[in-house]
Parts: sequence; structure tokens; C-alpha cells
Amino acid sequence: MKAHMEAHGMSTEDAKQKHRAYVGGMFDEIGELQFDFLKDQGLQEHHCLLDVACGSLRLGHHAIKYLDKARYIGFDHNAWLIEEGIKKELGINWLIQKAPLFIVNDTFNLGEINGNPTYAMCHSLFTHLTKDDIIKCLTSLNRFRWTMVFATFNVGDRAAIRRTRTTTTPSTITSIR
Repeated sequence: MKAHMEAHGMSTEDAKQKHRAYVGGMFDEIGELQFDFLKDQGLQEHHCLLDVACGSLRLGHHAIKYLDKARYIGFDHNAWLIEEGIKKELGINWLIQKAPLFIVNDTFNLGEINGNPTYAMCHSLFTHLTKDDIIKCLTSLNRFRWTMVFATFNVGDRAAIRRTRTTTTPSTITSIR
């Protein structure tokens, strides 16, 4: 968290006041875009959504209100960011009514999840992770039977991409070099 804040030129106190900016700006627009995209891809009220790097609930406050009770799972390594999202975006009444699950750790341990989420969104996560952390994240996600998993990332250097291949199957990650 500290490195991210320093990169954005803000202290911990600044970040707590700027929960929207901390997750990358365009809070309303990106949140609505993500939510509409998921619905266009088939997300329905009875599905279960895992929002990886849920932050201050840019997508989460839309999804929680839409999904059936206990069908939203938010995961992040910043508890304070989730708390700010609950306070300033979702509200306590929706929290009580919809009973979302929030998981906070920096190891991608998703062991608290009972059942099988059907959709996952990893928006602007991999651009902030090391290769080892990307592998941890994908390995954790791999334990579920997904309908859809969506991720955004920067493509980067095409020559480097040709040298690094990621191959996955529905049941396992077969290679990441």
C-alpha cells in the first residue's frame, strides 16, 4: 500500500480521504462499465461474483445491490480501502441486507470461500503485481470451476510477450515461464 500511495503522492491519511482516486480515478464510469460488461457477459442475480482487488468497491457497490444475498465476494489486501468503500459507497443498510463476504490478505488465500463463485473480475490488478504474485493469484483462482474470469492488464513489450508464454487449461495452470 505504501508504495502505491507514494507513487500517487499521498499519505495514508490522504488515501483514506481519497478512496476513489486510490483505485485509479474515473470511479463512477469504470464501476458502471465493469458492471454493465459483466451483465452483458451473462451475470445474473443468482450467480456468485468474486471481485479480486475489490478496493473501495468501484464495481462492488453495483454488484452487491444487484446480486442475491451473499453472492458477492470482495478480495483485497487493504482492509481500510474496503471499509471506506462500505462507508462511502455501499452503506451499512446494503451491507446488512446483502451480506457480502470480504476477504483481506496479501497471499491470495481464498480458503474462506465456501461453494463455487461463477464469475471473477480482476480489474487492473496484474499491472501492480510481480510475476510470482500473478502466479499465486491464478493458482488460487484455479481451484474453482468458473463460468467466466475476466482480467485487465497492459500488454507491454511484444518481444517480451513472445518470450513469455502462459498456458492454462480449465483444470490447471500448465506453464508460466
